[in-house]
Amino acid sequence: MQVRLPASFSDKGDQRHTQLHWLASRVLLAACFPNSQVILHKDERNKPMLEVDGLPYFVSISHAHHYACVLLSKTQKVGVDIEKIDERVNRVRTKFLRPDEYFFGDTESAIYPTIIWSAKESLYKHYGLKELDFKAHLRILPFTYDDAVLEITGVVSKPTPHNQLLAVRCFDNCVLTYTV
Repeated sequence: MQVRLPASFSDKGDQRHTQLHWLASRVLLAACFPNSQVILHKDERNKPMLEVDGLPYFVSISHAHHYACVLLSKTQKVGVDIEKIDERVNRVRTKFLRPDEYFFGDTESAIYPTIIWSAKESLYKHYGLKELDFKAHLRILPFTYDDAVLEITGVVSKPTPHNQLLAVRCFDNCVLTYTV
């Protein structure tokens, strides 16, 4: 579930911006569970934990630009991320892209690096531990972006390699990725 913040909302990282994102995620949780007691807290690794009427849920929260989103599950770990597509990602892509992730060529387009960054954020949240390095332990297998909804595969190599399917949605100059 996602919520769009007002057009007057500033994406400058100020305190109002942070408070609106925080509030939007809480409104989303309340909308998912009307007439229920919803308790959101963090575990020892600062990962969000959710209880609804005393029952545990896996939860992941993200926000960027004019959006906030929440992903929930009763049965499995989840990870969600939303990122604004911005050319500035190209300045830092060497910090998170592995050599085998340059399958999109050496273009200056921001869409592929943003999808890969967002997918790795979702994998990191899904994994739930702090010891992951985005270059050393997370890999996104080659995919072709064609303006459609797509599924991609990520590989988490710690402690042992395993694949994780992710969904990708692009809209309103944003990338939304989540584990499935």
